[in-house]
Amino acid sequence: MKSPDSLIQMGLLGEALEDGPVGVLVADEEMRYIAANRYVCRLLGYDRDELLQLRVTDVARTPTASDEYAEMIRDGVRLGTIPVTCRN
Repeated sequence: MKSPDSLIQMGLLGEALEDGPVGVLVADEEMRYIAANRYVCRLLGYDRDELLQLRVTDVARTPTASDEYAEMIRDGVRLGTIPVTCRN
């Protein structure tokens, strides 16, 4: 069971990410988006429910997106930028 302090920290972190000035997308190992903050929804032109129906390769439209995602899963990190496709 999580301590009250850790639950508070998780709540604060969630609030900071939700309302922060940076787009945040979280995807699972199958490349399905499972979380998105408000900023990234506005940036990409999707509402959250629409965005959570997409996969990484629907937004990161580069020929190497799948390979780069697999490397990130394997290595635990990926630094850099990748072009994205907005809805509009």
